[in-house]
Amino acid sequence: AQLRQRLELPVLKRGLARNQSVGADDLEWQTVEVDKPLRGTILDPKEVVGLTASRQVREGIPLGESWFERPLAVERGSLVRVLLEKGGLVITSSATSVGKGRVGDLVEVRNPRSQRRFMARVVAPGEVRVEN
Repeated sequence: AQLRQRLELPVLKRGLARNQSVGADDLEWQTVEVDKPLRGTILDPKEVVGLTASRQVREGIPLGESWFERPLAVERGSLVRVLLEKGGLVITSSATSVGKGRVGDLVEVRNPRSQRRFMARVVAPGEVRVEN
């Protein structure tokens, strides 16, 4: 005898192309019968809302955790706001991003005047912070 389990899982109402974002309205609940534990499957829709598809994703199927990633916050070649905090002093400037990154990533940026390159952490879309 094979044991089957019925689960309510979030699924997409419509398919997503690579790099498309998931909104709360894109999801619905669907009953799925499984005969083995689901590893790497998204069980809570809050886990995926705001993420972008790292591959094409069809509608109506259980969602894999590895199919989604945080959206890019800094694009290669884009102008970014640079923050440097030293003691109680906050210095802001602008630089050009040499790479692309998501919030939390380290990216290389270039000072447009001196052409000097340095590493900074992405803290928000279009914004990086130099760490000491």
